[in-house]
Amino acid sequence: DYKRTAFTEADLRCSNTIQMMDKKLRESCHVPNAKLKHVLE
Repeated sequence: DYKRTAFTEADLRCSNTIQMMDKKLRESCHVPNAKLKHVLE
């Protein structure tokens, strides 16, 4: 039961992190004069 709870919590944290990274990347790409160099920084 502990392993399942720990796995579920880790999976949720990873999913949230990926969603936040996706959101930030999309926002960075829609800035006027966006350049790949600045998006990747």
